[in-house]
Amino acid sequence: MSTAKYVLSGIFCLALAVSRAAAEASPVIGPDGLLALSDGSPLHAFKADEGLLRRYRSGAELSRADALRRSADLEAAGHTAGAYGLTVEEAAALAEYSQSAYRVINPRLWQSRLPKERSSIDLMMMIISAMNKLPDHKGKVMRADFYASPSASATEVEERIYAFRKAGGAAVPFVAKAFWSASARSDWNTDIWPVPVNPDGSKDECSSILIEIQAEHAKDISLISTVKEEGEALFRPGAKFEVLSVSPPKKTPPVCFKIGFEHPFTYVIRLRELP
Repeated sequence: MSTAKYVLSGIFCLALAVSRAAAEASPVIGPDGLLALSDGSPLHAFKADEGLLRRYRSGAELSRADALRRSADLEAAGHTAGAYGLTVEEAAALAEYSQSAYRVINPRLWQSRLPKERSSIDLMMMIISAMNKLPDHKGKVMRADFYASPSASATEVEERIYAFRKAGGAAVPFVAKAFWSASARSDWNTDIWPVPVNPDGSKDECSSILIEIQAEHAKDISLISTVKEEGEALFRPGAKFEVLSVSPPKKTPPVCFKIGFEHPFTYVIRLRELP
């Protein structure tokens, strides 16, 4: 009887330790609305463990199409993983994010909510683990956001501009709640930039924001990014930026442009990443 009690006690303690370990590695949305780690440690301290690696490889909740895409990313990630000092899973997670997963993860994070699916949460943490191994990219990077109007999109762009204007220098920074990507290409023009809005050649009315960022801790993922010519740099969720300037709105043509056409930006925002 005594032996059985000891066995049961040991099993209970082991289960408790496992549950605590899982809880320590769990992401949460903190009281400030930002992604955090439940044990209180900062995001840049996170490292993928064996459990996360296994869950990412299995992708149990993925659709068949997503599972095949992840399998292809894992197969292709070997050489780029070595170049970056990442595991194959970490390199594949960055490729998956760049290809399509940003559409699933980022909208939820901007709303201060975690992704619904466990597989998306695992992917998100794998990306953070990968970013924590990459060296910082310092220097100017650029981001272009386009908002086709109807009015809902017009409201969205005004809300985004309001968020930049509400931020007041280093004391009240603009905070990116989600992963935020930009281009490290050196040939950006801050007034006019050719961007393919509609690959089929159709035209939409639109507003546009060009964001120029002096980066301090962005991560260069250009070797893994699915758009190689972009020179993609990625900021972690929670990155903070001092707003240096917000240009007054420009009068823009009533339509956007087809591939190869040029279009002046409605707003130009200049930011500096804070430590």
